[in-house]
Amino acid sequence: MSILIKTDKNKWTRRALIRGMGVGAASALLPVLEADAQDSAPKRVIIMTTPNGIAPEVEPVGSQTNWQFGSAASTLNDVRSDITYLRGIDLKTYTTNRIPNDHPPVIHQLLTASDSIDPMDGSNPAVSGTWLASGQSIDQFLADRLMANPATQTRFRSIVAGADCGAFAWQQVYRQPQEPIFPENNAGNLHARIFEGVTPGGGQPDPALIAELARRKSVVDSVQDELNAVLSRVGSADKQKIESHINAIREIEQRLDFDQQSSAGAACEVPNLRGTPGSQDDQHRLKGTNMMDIIANAFACDQTRVATLQWANGASGIRFSSLGIDEGHHDLTHDNFGPNAGKRAQIAGWYAERFKYFIEKLKSIPEGSGSVLDNTVILWTSEHNGAQQHGRTNIPFFLAGGLGGAFNTGQFLDFSGNSLAHNDVYVSLAQGVGLSDVTSFGKASLVRGPVPGLLA
Repeated sequence: MSILIKTDKNKWTRRALIRGMGVGAASALLPVLEADAQDSAPKRVIIMTTPNGIAPEVEPVGSQTNWQFGSAASTLNDVRSDITYLRGIDLKTYTTNRIPNDHPPVIHQLLTASDSIDPMDGSNPAVSGTWLASGQSIDQFLADRLMANPATQTRFRSIVAGADCGAFAWQQVYRQPQEPIFPENNAGNLHARIFEGVTPGGGQPDPALIAELARRKSVVDSVQDELNAVLSRVGSADKQKIESHINAIREIEQRLDFDQQSSAGAACEVPNLRGTPGSQDDQHRLKGTNMMDIIANAFACDQTRVATLQWANGASGIRFSSLGIDEGHHDLTHDNFGPNAGKRAQIAGWYAERFKYFIEKLKSIPEGSGSVLDNTVILWTSEHNGAQQHGRTNIPFFLAGGLGGAFNTGQFLDFSGNSLAHNDVYVSLAQGVGLSDVTSFGKASLVRGPVPGLLA
């Protein structure tokens, strides 16, 4: 499969398109292409989560504009001007509505900012894997809104990637309430799906592909009457499941539809995947690096504008032997909590290095007069604070990138004296990508509005 290509940041390969489609077929699209060329660079959002909290040794010291990261995150001081750190952000979905403080009940709240649902009605809930979210996750909300606007549609609505995710992986990202999405952990599979047919540096559409797509008829459209008949006879729960399945099929059709295919900019590259030899944490690093490279280049090729990357999960048994740590990460957050503080800080530093790589990767890809990072925000957070066992207050939130000038960077914003709900961070994300009508997200009673000082 081939996709349409831009030979530079502002010009489509119109001659290639015309050759592939024929003058008559292509002429109707030329005004659309010229309008697209005048658009500013797209805004993009990445959410990166790491397990078992982020050690408090990462917290900055100093004032709002004159500050440095703490010892565990000192590596980020090199890119501090690209980052805003938020202190005093609480998981108020938990603190205002206490449920068992364990991974299965609470993990759903991290990206949805909504209450958790216990289908077991309190029967052994702390160890039950049946807990679900009552809301949609912020990444999927943004993806839906962007895909609903023809000017911001892309070939893929979002990327949901994982590096060594396991038992709790599916509980963070929610397509809809009670409808989790399991992240793709195989970089080879994700790479093949995202970059199928991408021709970096310019090219022309495949005439055979265009002819084939012209002959295709939507599978859903061909059976729409039968679907309507079935939907009219089933209950609301079954109807929701069927409609969700139909939407998934339509998303696949969109990716095959010529009119929906995205434009690859001059900086579009297809990344090479790295092997994953070595120790357990070295393999973990390389798996995550592959995913970060895929996301960064998918953005440069405008294949999508929303992505999540989940490193491991709340029960992570990864041993960071390169740091001289023999215990699993999860065990360190429970066993000998005080004495193991230094080891947890080392692991926080290890993940800070990964965050820095992501920042520098996006910063290395030119776009307009700046870089892809300038038009992106990477949010890094965790399900609890790392200063306590499953502490749900003062959860670290790192934000890197200016989101096309929407976000202020180089700041340390401290709300510990009057904490905010993490719902407000997600309202800020929505408004930052241009959704000015979004004044609430998740559990509405917790929302104050966008984070003060974050939006430019």
